[in-house]
Amino acid sequence: MKATLASASTPYYFKPAEVLDGKLMFSGEYVAKSPALFAWLYANERNDIAFDKMRVLSIGNVNVMPEKIDGNTGLLDWASRLVSLSSPAKKHSHDYTLEHMMNHHGQKFFKIEIDISPL
Repeated sequence: MKATLASASTPYYFKPAEVLDGKLMFSGEYVAKSPALFAWLYANERNDIAFDKMRVLSIGNVNVMPEKIDGNTGLLDWASRLVSLSSPAKKHSHDYTLEHMMNHHGQKFFKIEIDISPL
């Protein structure tokens, strides 16, 4: 329950979640668009868990299409929206890297994506 609350704690909308001994945690999307790779590496490096003993389940939403940028948009506004164009590529490259590394260690990467787009 606490891990779920922390993973949903996006600072734009919610306060960070207090989980262990007063530690504040928030959504992993601030580390990476797909934080599973970093969690897998962290578990090995900081908690000394062998790669072949880990399982990863990544739960997220389906890629949202990049925000369309109107041709008449000013340079400053256009530059601020540029991030939406590269976000899906970052997410897929992190997931691809994790899946490759886990396969190398004889493990499988499990990913569930939920479509949250409007009907």
